[in-house]
Amino acid sequence: MSIKPRGSGFEVDVKANGNRFRKTVSTHAEATSLEILARQALIEGRPVPELNIGSVKTWGLKEASDKCYQMHWVDTKSEMNIIRYIKELHEFFGTNRDLRTIDAEAVDEFILAQKKIRRSNGTINRKLACLSKILRFGHQRGRCDVPSLRRLQETEGRLRYLESDEEEAVVHTLEHWGYPEVVQQFIVSIDTGMRRSEMLNLEPYDVQEDGVYVYDRINGTKNGKPRIIPLTKRARNILESRKRSTNDKKLFTQFHRTIWQRVVGHLGLEDVVWHTLRHTTCSRLVQRGMPLVHVKEWMGHKAIQTTMRYAHLAPKHLQKGVCLLYTSDAADDTPCVD
Repeated sequence: MSIKPRGSGFEVDVKANGNRFRKTVSTHAEATSLEILARQALIEGRPVPELNIGSVKTWGLKEASDKCYQMHWVDTKSEMNIIRYIKELHEFFGTNRDLRTIDAEAVDEFILAQKKIRRSNGTINRKLACLSKILRFGHQRGRCDVPSLRRLQETEGRLRYLESDEEEAVVHTLEHWGYPEVVQQFIVSIDTGMRRSEMLNLEPYDVQEDGVYVYDRINGTKNGKPRIIPLTKRARNILESRKRSTNDKKLFTQFHRTIWQRVVGHLGLEDVVWHTLRHTTCSRLVQRGMPLVHVKEWMGHKAIQTTMRYAHLAPKHLQKGVCLLYTSDAADDTPCVD
């Protein structure tokens, strides 16, 4: 390697045409620039010039984040979140902040500021991941060093899902207020577990005899695989009705955010968001006995670890294995579980 850490700095060690050059500088960005100068000088057989620190090219945060955004985040599913994160980073650090000055101490200050406004560790980690990507992008182009960004511990927390009486209250309230389309979106979501983006991308042809075909035609589903979700009677009736009556390409044309926020506030369900409906679907499937591997396929989880978060909701189902382990337990007529 031509560049390696040495003490509090970085050593440049270049060999060319039988000659060798070694020198230690303060930052990796300086080392990258010096390596280029030294290699060129040795090849040409002339002395290595002194590095003019002021000539080391660097980026401000805005320039770096703009370039990184164009290279890695445009037209991705996380694009809108990334835009918000970048805006917050600009507001805290400043758009012209030299990347080389965003060190571990500066990152600590950002974390403390986030905690002060009561952001969760998970939310802070998403923003740190965005910042880390930008800094690595700059580092790979010799514009800065990469500070060590320690992720915060995330608690798994309670998986919020709707009870049957809460579901009935939401449906009743929306019907009473006269919002039939929101009722339909609510029922389809809670009966299928579709992500909101998947629901909004449904087309009439997606409603088939064996269920609804789920696929995000713009970015692909979250795990990149289309799937068929079986339909309850009420969900099928809604989708078939919209399929017959809609003149639009999509079965649902928009998400009524304001109405949804109003109804959860009215019912005192402040800890409920639209994604809670997906948690509800998954929780009910597990609670009512569907094997976790089948739940994984239904929900479109990329990894079984995601599905396993719901395993504790069906502890009695583990007892079924008792009679498989000791034959005398299965010899009598007593059921393995209640």
